Amino acid sequence: ISWEKVGEDMSSPALLVAGSVITVTSASVSDRGMYVCTATSSCGSGRASSILEVEPREIPTIEMYPSDLQTVTKGESVLFQCRYMSGIPTPIISWARSDGRPMPPNAELLSGGVLRMNSVTGAEAGSFRCRAENAAGSVESMATLRIQELPRIRMEPEGSVTLMVGSPLVIKCIVSGDPIPRISWKKMGTSLTQLSTNSATLEFASLTKEDEGTYSCVASNAAGQMEDRLQVIVEENEEYLQQGSYPQDRQSPQPAHRYPQEPENRYPPEPENRYPPKPENRYPPEPYNPYQTESPENIPNTPSIPVVEHEVNTRVGMNVDLTCMNIGSMPVNTKTVWSRADGNPIARRHKKADGILHIRGAK
Repeated sequence: ISWEKVGEDMSSPALLVAGSVITVTSASVSDRGMYVCTATSSCGSGRASSILEVEPREIPTIEMYPSDLQTVTKGESVLFQCRYMSGIPTPIISWARSDGRPMPPNAELLSGGVLRMNSVTGAEAGSFRCRAENAAGSVESMATLRIQELPRIRMEPEGSVTLMVGSPLVIKCIVSGDPIPRISWKKMGTSLTQLSTNSATLEFASLTKEDEGTYSCVASNAAGQMEDRLQVIVEENEEYLQQGSYPQDRQSPQPAHRYPQEPENRYPPEPENRYPPKPENRYPPEPYNPYQTESPENIPNTPSIPVVEHEVNTRVGMNVDLTCMNIGSMPVNTKTVWSRADGNPIARRHKKADGILHIRGAK
């Protein structure tokens, strides 16, 4: 018995011939072809053939796009793509949680090895395993999702407080968020002052007139920055009593007819033309001076409005709330109007409400 390969020799190290049996070990594409077996005896000879087909096989290789670690904010959407770079035949891609828990209800498995989760709530955070498998083998890769939360902030007391000189005051800044926000304080009066404390509580043992102003608590973390403000009005004792002890007109009610009324016509009326009228043009007019300007006393006094600059630092794509609060006593009908210093219109995606400008997706 002898073996031969049509059109090629039998020198491949993967071929093992043992009598009537030929063995192919670790078959490769080069081993495919037609093999012929010839049997010879004293009576003659006979031939038989067999065709060997070797399909290419390749273990998959994969990569994670856009990154194997992504961080998003609550309410946003996220996408991981586990795409194969090689593999024969085409591998099948599947996704699962690495800890064995079921996939989140908002998870979608799309074509091309895409895992998408819309409007994340925080429960989706964790690691996910991508598996690519074909006839040649399988490979796995991990993707990690981190979900952070914008700071939430609330001050106690809220809005505005009016206290007397010497009164104690405790301002609390209550914050939450993920990661835990950092707290900073600012005081806005005629100028902006950065306070050197990161405590959640601001205490005044005895208020003075210099403590008056608007206090701002800023909470910031990797997701963004939020701010709340409290207006503190400090009044002198007499001023406080006048404003706090009487009704809105701030006048003490007087009893009717506390003193006897004066009789009508107590004094006789003055005679008309008691003094002769003064002649017109008593003094000659002053000569015309083309360089003379209007007299200062005739120019009305224009109230000066102090402008306090407040700088907020953030990252591209983050959300920021800017709050405009009146400092000091203002009329009831005072309104807040937002505009850009460069004259350009404010983008329509930003919202304005109750003195707050909500910047969405800062650019």
